Amino acid sequence: GCHCMGGVTKLAVDPHRPGTVYAALLQGGIYKTNDGGRDWASISPGWLYMTTVGVDLARPDTIYVAGLSQNGDGSRLLRSTDGGRTWATAR
Repeated sequence: GCHCMGGVTKLAVDPHRPGTVYAALLQGGIYKTNDGGRDWASISPGWLYMTTVGVDLARPDTIYVAGLSQNGDGSRLLRSTDGGRTWATAR
């Protein structure tokens, strides 16, 4: 059977490109599809436990994720301004 790594905790859809969807997995990071879910790619910022993901409605390449780091240094909010290619701490 499929081990789904704790399941999806949140989905976020790009309002300008409905085929682009981000999924936060409780124990699997962040995944992105550009084709409505046919193909998915990991865009995880190196964290394991992801609790939420959101898309900036005005700037859809800006996404936010929240979760717990793998090294146990606590929870953080991260931001990507390039659709998940790079990440920085959100301020």
